[in-house]
Amino acid sequence: MAGIIGLNGASDPCSLLNKSAYPTLFISSDTLTPLASYSNISLNSVPVKFIDVVNSLATSSNLNKSVLSAKDPNSTARLIKFLSGSTGGVDYSILSNVLLSVGGRYKGIIDSYIAPPSYTYSTSSKILVSDAALYKNTNGIDPSCIIGKLIADGFLLSSSDIYVSGDSATESSSLVYLYKQEANGKTLTPAQKSLKAKLDIRNLMFFSAYIVEYCYYNTRYNFLLQQYFNVYTKPVSSYI
Repeated sequence: MAGIIGLNGASDPCSLLNKSAYPTLFISSDTLTPLASYSNISLNSVPVKFIDVVNSLATSSNLNKSVLSAKDPNSTARLIKFLSGSTGGVDYSILSNVLLSVGGRYKGIIDSYIAPPSYTYSTSSKILVSDAALYKNTNGIDPSCIIGKLIADGFLLSSSDIYVSGDSATESSSLVYLYKQEANGKTLTPAQKSLKAKLDIRNLMFFSAYIVEYCYYNTRYNFLLQQYFNVYTKPVSSYI
């Protein structure tokens, strides 16, 4: 996965994140005691939601620290470079600027698009998301599927954002058209430059938010797995 999204081939993308700055987001034995980790994973036997932790950090103005543990603006990995500085006047190295948000409200991929509010995790019920619920295309991406909703909320590029054929009225707002204009030596208008910059970073922003949320769950899973083996590798005498 790390290679796909441009993280310099890191075997564990979570190792690149600033865990010490966000100990309640990314569980680590280096920053939290086991007891504190448990309370950040589950409260009253209910899993703590990603979006609730994000909103709690936002309330206390604690989302303004670096996403990466070490910035590298000269990295050949596009996502690392993106998360190491500013683009279009916005500093995407800080967490608040890469999280998904609509109208000033933060959203989580799992909490807002995949799992319904009342969902109870089960090991025996049917899968949470069917293929059609994730992606459905019948003469265009169905706006009711998860991918369609993410596109509608402006988090992923639509096909028309990338390329429009035979429709001069909308073609000028596509990335292919804008890049072609530049390649032909034509100067983009300020509005076109702004649109190009916005479209250029849209998917980068989504994958940045995806990595943050993935590591939220991944670090919790690894912590619980570690605790499980800690218990079952202790000699019986240690419990007597």
